[in-house]
Amino acid sequence: MDSVQSQDHTSLHILNFPNEILFRIFDFLRSEPVRSIAVGGAFGYRNGKDDVKNTRLVCRRFRDASSHLLISSINVSVNKASLAQLDEISRHPLMSKGVRKVNVSLRFFDASSANYFEDVYCYNQLRRLTSIISLYRTRKESLLRTLSEAAQGLQEDINIPKVNSQLKIQIEIVATGGRILESWRKLTDHAPDTDLDDEDRANIEYLQRAHKRYRDAYLEQEQLLSDGSFAQEVANAVARMPIAKSLFVTHESLSNRVLNILAPETGGMPGFLVTDMATPMDWVTAHLHDITIPTIELLVQIPLAIYRAGSMVTNVHYKLALPPEFPFSRLIGSDQDMSELNAAMQELKDFTFESMDIRTHLRSVPTMAESKQIKKFVEAFTDTDSIETLYMNCSDPFHLLGSPSCSAGSLLLTRKWPRLRQVCFQGPLEPEDIKQFFANTQGRASLDLYSNHLLSGSWTEVLDIIRDNVQRTGITSFVQLPSGSEWEQLAPEQRTAVFGGGRWHSKANLYIQGLIPENPLKGLGENNHWGMVQVLE
Repeated sequence: MDSVQSQDHTSLHILNFPNEILFRIFDFLRSEPVRSIAVGGAFGYRNGKDDVKNTRLVCRRFRDASSHLLISSINVSVNKASLAQLDEISRHPLMSKGVRKVNVSLRFFDASSANYFEDVYCYNQLRRLTSIISLYRTRKESLLRTLSEAAQGLQEDINIPKVNSQLKIQIEIVATGGRILESWRKLTDHAPDTDLDDEDRANIEYLQRAHKRYRDAYLEQEQLLSDGSFAQEVANAVARMPIAKSLFVTHESLSNRVLNILAPETGGMPGFLVTDMATPMDWVTAHLHDITIPTIELLVQIPLAIYRAGSMVTNVHYKLALPPEFPFSRLIGSDQDMSELNAAMQELKDFTFESMDIRTHLRSVPTMAESKQIKKFVEAFTDTDSIETLYMNCSDPFHLLGSPSCSAGSLLLTRKWPRLRQVCFQGPLEPEDIKQFFANTQGRASLDLYSNHLLSGSWTEVLDIIRDNVQRTGITSFVQLPSGSEWEQLAPEQRTAVFGGGRWHSKANLYIQGLIPENPLKGLGENNHWGMVQVLE
C-alpha cells in the first residue's frame, strides 16, 4: 500500500496503524450483514472467508488482526465432541473474538431405540431402509421410462450416457439394500443360526455396530442433559466470546452435508448405513413414531444459563416443530425461571419464534390452557422495550387442521415496544388485535401479515385499518395468503383478483399503500356473519 505523509513529513504505512484501526479496516472483508424479516429474521453474513484467508497470508500483523473473521458462527449439538469444539474456539485468543452466533441443534437419541435392540431399534431401521429402497426403486423406474421414451423418440436432448450412469447407481442401491434388508428380516424373525450365511452375518454385524454407536451416543446425551452440563458449557463458551450475542435453536440438523450412499470413503452402502443409523432424530421424526422429546427444556435452560454466566443475547431465533400432542407445559419453567428469563432478555433486539407445519395427523387445536403456555413462553422473550424486530409464526400450534379457537394476536400486544420497527406475524388474529397494535406502537412499525386466519370481523375491515395507518405514518405494511372470514366464501378467481400478484402488486396491498382508491373486498361476502372467539388474556 502506498505510504502517506503525516504532518511532520514522516512516511506512514498501514502497519503503522494500531490494531483497533486494522480491525475496523479488515471488518469490511466480512461481507455486508444480511438480516431479513421476510425469511424469518435471519441474521448473518455472506461468505467472505476467502478474502480473510488471503489477508492472513500477508504478514503476522494482518493475520492477528483478521483471524477473528474466519468464524462468525458455531454449530453445537448435544454431544461431547461438539461441545469440545465449541470450547476450543471460545478459548482461542483470536478466533473467539469474531464469533457472533451460536447455533444449537436439539436433535436427540431415543431411549427405546438405545435400550431395546431387536424389539425397537431393528424394527425402526427395517422401516427406514425399506423407505430408502422404495425411493431409489422409484428413481430407477423413472430413469427406465426416460430411456424408453428417448428410444421411441418421445424425448429429445437426453444425455443417454448420464442417464445410464444414474440408472446403474439406482440398480446397485436397490439390489444391495434388498440383500441387507433380507438379512435384517431374518434377525427380527428370529431365524435359526443355520439359516444365516456369511453375507447375512456381515449385514447383521453392520446393524449391531450401528446400534452400539447409537447407544453410546444416547448414554453420553443423557449425562449431558441430566446434570445440566450441556446448557452450562454452551453458556460458558458464549460468555468467553465478546460479540457472541445471537442464539439460534432448532429441532433440525445444522449440517448440510449429504453422504454418498455408495461412496468408497463411507464404506459403500453398509458403511453409509452404519453412519446413518447412528444419527440423532429431529422432532418431526419423533412425532411420526410417537417418541418423547427429551430436549424441550433446553429452550429455557440455554438462554437462562447464558444470562447466569454473565452474558446477554441480543438476537434469539427458535425454529421448532410443535407436533400434535406436543407437551406445551414443558415450554414453561418455574415462575422464578420465567421471571429470570425475562430479565435475561432486556437487551434483546430481534426475536423469531418459528413453528413449523406438521399436518401429518389430525389433532384438536390447543386448549386455552395450552395456548396460554405458548403465550407465556413467547412473552418471556418479548416483554422488553429493547425489541426492534419480531418474526412470529404461530399458525401451527394455534391452527392444526382445524379452526383455531383463540387468537394469537395478543402476542402483538405484550407492550408498546418503543424501538420496534418491523413485525412479520403468522397466526390467527382479530381486527381489534391489529388496531390495538398500531395504537400501542403509534404506527412506528411495519406489519407483515402472512398466512393469517381471521377469527372475527372481516378482511375488508383489516385492509382499512392497515391503510389508515400507512396513510397516517407512511410506514408500509402488507397482507398475504389470508384465510377465514369472507375469504372462505370467495370464489378462486375472486381470491386471485384481490390477493394475487404477490407482496407488492396484489390489489389488496396496492389499496393498503394508497395506490388505488377503492377497497377491493368491498361488496364481496357482505351477507356473511362471523362468529365470536375466545381471547387470550
